[in-house]
Amino acid sequence: MSRGGQAVAATTDLIWHKQVPLKVSVAACRLLRNRLPSKDNLVRRHIISQGAHLCMAGYGAPETAQHLFLLCPVFAPLWGLVRN
Repeated sequence: MSRGGQAVAATTDLIWHKQVPLKVSVAACRLLRNRLPSKDNLVRRHIISQGAHLCMAGYGAPETAQHLFLLCPVFAPLWGLVRN
């Protein structure tokens, strides 16, 4: 198996570990596959209008999973607390 394959296998094992609650595993899997219902994804699927794609925190950035979990000045620190 290649190094990339080993990293994927290790991540998969961590996400689907028996001690991780199922809803956490599902959410993590959806996050890694960019399948969370972020506004960006909802616009792409024509569920909401193009004008409604910005983060609700009001900083003018499109609401993507990367923005919500890593970049948003409001929500990223909260997820950092959850992670730790």
